[in-house]
Amino acid sequence: MVALLKSALAVIYRYIVEGISIPISPEAMARLEAFKDQQRSFKWHGRSILGGWNGPEHRAWIAMVKRCTKPNDAAYEHYGGRGIAVCARWLESYEAFWDDMGRRPSPDHSLDRIDVNGNYEPSNCRWATRRQQAQNTRRTVWANVNGELVCLKEACRRVGVPYKTALWRRHRGWAPDRWLEPVR
Repeated sequence: MVALLKSALAVIYRYIVEGISIPISPEAMARLEAFKDQQRSFKWHGRSILGGWNGPEHRAWIAMVKRCTKPNDAAYEHYGGRGIAVCARWLESYEAFWDDMGRRPSPDHSLDRIDVNGNYEPSNCRWATRRQQAQNTRRTVWANVNGELVCLKEACRRVGVPYKTALWRRHRGWAPDRWLEPVR
């Protein structure tokens, strides 16, 4: 019932905001005014409930702050516990985070740190795909291909060496410059 009332009041509020007049009883107007007062207090960093906005960017910001600042968070030991911090500007304001990062390009993207040992700050964060994130972990093995540093799996794709072969060579102690030699 409460959800239905809020939904109806939201529609009425939109009509009023957009300047479209509709007949409304004094009782409904009183409820609308009460809802508008409540609406003013329910804003998340300038984006209101009426806009339906509590999107993935906001959830990413909340998760980032929690895992870096809350010792009780399940991921804290991998972030805040390792000394990874959120820059002061982002920590203080979701709006600052939004201004720097913007909307994520697609539902396939999530927040990623370019340097996995670096802090959450504008110069070290991006919206990345799952594949990009999978290639950007503390366990990632890097290889040099024509002067470009890429993950070993990508390097193998580029030069045509089976990934398992390169891993075998690495584990056997071969020099990194020999991991990607053609198979004979």
